[in-house]
Amino acid sequence: MSTGDGGFNYETDPQKLMDDIRDWLGSADQTVTQKVEDMVVAYGSLCRAVNDRLRRCQENLRLNLWSAAIQLSEIEPNLPDRFALLSFEELPELLDRCSMYEQLETPPTLLTDIYGELNDGYEQHVPLERLFARYRLLTLKRVPLKDRLKVARSLASKDSQAHFWEDDVIGLERARIDEIKEEARRANSTGDESALSDLKAELQDPDWFELPKTSVIGGVSKAIKGAEVTQSRGRLPELTDSLAAQWDYWGRSFQELDPVALSQNPNFLTVIKMVDDWFDNAEKIGVLDTDPLYMQVAPINEAVVALQAAAEQASEWSDKIQRLREVLRDSSASRKQIENAWEGVRRLGLPPAELKDVYDQRMKSLWWKGNWERVLGVGLFVALVLAGIVFAIVARS
Repeated sequence: MSTGDGGFNYETDPQKLMDDIRDWLGSADQTVTQKVEDMVVAYGSLCRAVNDRLRRCQENLRLNLWSAAIQLSEIEPNLPDRFALLSFEELPELLDRCSMYEQLETPPTLLTDIYGELNDGYEQHVPLERLFARYRLLTLKRVPLKDRLKVARSLASKDSQAHFWEDDVIGLERARIDEIKEEARRANSTGDESALSDLKAELQDPDWFELPKTSVIGGVSKAIKGAEVTQSRGRLPELTDSLAAQWDYWGRSFQELDPVALSQNPNFLTVIKMVDDWFDNAEKIGVLDTDPLYMQVAPINEAVVALQAAAEQASEWSDKIQRLREVLRDSSASRKQIENAWEGVRRLGLPPAELKDVYDQRMKSLWWKGNWERVLGVGLFVALVLAGIVFAIVARS
């Protein structure tokens, strides 16, 4: 037992011990008294106790018994707290004093490397402990295997020291595959395409430790196609009636609308979507052109396609006309730009008369702008020639 003044046992109050050691190291009086000897002995004893516990923790760490190592470290006195207290800033100075004075024994070096391993264990174990507690709770509550599997995969990926988790996950995955097969059979019997699609997405998830067999994924894919056919077959008569009713109500007004306005008409866009939806479903079930439903929709489709083409052409014509107007108004536009804009309109039809007049004026203006020097030069040459002829005639007379 190491005691200080008045027989005080420093090992029972490590904080006072460290305070007194700091006071001695910082004082001008460096006399080695009995109290100082007792402080150093007490410090060495506490360091040995910490190192002994660290070695025991290390044994558990080597066996991947992280929980046991952490539980041992948290027994009072708390090992991380005690280690932090003894690893004080002035320790190198204390060791120097111990080497200077023979009556002071040198305390053992704290096992910092082992403490680092233990600290890593804390950082890894605490979140794992919460995750494991959640997994135990899900198991006790008999939560669906799909949800438990997600937590088990997280444990396996985060607890790299415990290799048994991988085997547990694979076992759970195999059980989940059996569940998926049964769920797929039930969904297929009711034509539940949404449930089948969810099962396929789960099978194709990259988190599987043991990849599902191709035959299982193929079976679910086949069931999805079957469900789509069943749904399409059931929807097609309803789609046909809805499309026919929509066309009977709006068809005449569509044909009377300006084609440019038609391309933006919300009712016309709705009919286009309905036609596309109808043919998508018809394609899935292989409707023939002799089918009564097809024969009912075909004339509507032909009319819609014709109106679409007219609307697209009118919209393109409008865009080309607008482009020509902008170019003609642009005083900096080149001859080539104007010609290109003009030809773009002509390919779709005759340009408006007022634009043709503006176009002709701009082209004449550009021609004179580019050729006035040449015209002036030719004029001067002709004038000189005529002047020479006149001079020659006058000279002879």
